[in-house]
Order: sequence, then C-alpha cells, then structure tokens
Amino acid sequence: MDLKEMSDQEICDLAKPILLDTIIGANNKDWEQFSKHMPERDASDLESKLDVERQWDEDEYLTKFTDKPEFLGVLRKKDCVVVLWKLRTSVNDDEYLERLYLEVKDNTVSQIGIWTD
Repeated sequence: MDLKEMSDQEICDLAKPILLDTIIGANNKDWEQFSKHMPERDASDLESKLDVERQWDEDEYLTKFTDKPEFLGVLRKKDCVVVLWKLRTSVNDDEYLERLYLEVKDNTVSQIGIWTD
C-alpha cells in the first residue's frame, strides 16, 4: 500500500479512525489509547509518554477535543503523508489545525506524529 498513490478521500477514510482513537486517548489522558497507532518503539518510549502527559496537564484544550474533526486535505511528503484536520474543543470557540503524520511500514499504517496548532 502506497499512501501517496491513494486519493485524498481514501486517505481521509483511513486516517479518521486513527485520529478519533487519538482524540479519545487524549480526552481520557489514556496513553495506551492515544498511542494505539504508533510504531511500538514510539508507543513504548517513556520520555515521549511523559512529555505528552505533561502537555495534557498544562493545556486543557488538548484533552477536550470534540469527536467531529473536519477533514481539510492531505500533504504528500517523501516518506509520509500529513493529513490536515480542523478541530474544536469544548473549552473555547477556537479552531485548531491538527496535523496527523502517517507512514506505511511492513504493510501497516502507523501514526508517526501528531501536532496541534
């Protein structure tokens, strides 16, 4: 499977359940759920886990996203795709840009990064 060869809609359909699992994990401050689609080396990295947990504690909005992301588009990079979403929270009226980075290794789609602006 080559993500870069898929249509934007196919990538959206593949990425949305991954994003929703990540949102559920963040909203519940549940690292296992949040990291469910990460490569094992990242999901088991204690430093990454502690950093994310610190962010959850410092920035309330990161644990209050609604489960209705709005798909914006896909950026195709050399080794991955970046799926762009508009998110909202239950704590304010701000809109957030979510960048979900995905790659395929050994025929498995993995979340290799997620950033919120």
